[in-house]
Amino acid sequence: TRTMTAEITTHSGATNIPLLFDDNFAEWEMRMEGELVMRGLWDVVEVEANGNTAEEREKNLSIALGSRSATKMKQARAMMIRWTSKEQLVHFREDDPRTIWQRLQVLHRSRGLGTRLAMSRRLTNAKKQKGWEPSWRRQEEGP
Repeated sequence: TRTMTAEITTHSGATNIPLLFDDNFAEWEMRMEGELVMRGLWDVVEVEANGNTAEEREKNLSIALGSRSATKMKQARAMMIRWTSKEQLVHFREDDPRTIWQRLQVLHRSRGLGTRLAMSRRLTNAKKQKGWEPSWRRQEEGP
């Protein structure tokens, strides 16, 4: 059976976060971000860099990424792993929680409801090309 939530008791009570599966990233992402913020770990996942030019922002981002606490990065990654189904663990091979977070966003948003609806709409509206026949039908008719 599929276990939907993990209950972790903390000093402030019980925290319920759904385990990450293929179909619940939007909820998991929001709840996990909140939990990481509450524990002071969000700053190693969401790194901001200011600057007037793209070059300046890139330089500041590099500095900010390099100055993150290794301990906090391990804690953030461990928290994310803790609330992840075994099927999703393959996405947690990196040590950097920021990289993991970004990859999860790309992967799961491409599987989201909006994408599925758009693909369904494309399939529904697809038109058969003139002269097209399925291969099985051509075989039935013979040479």
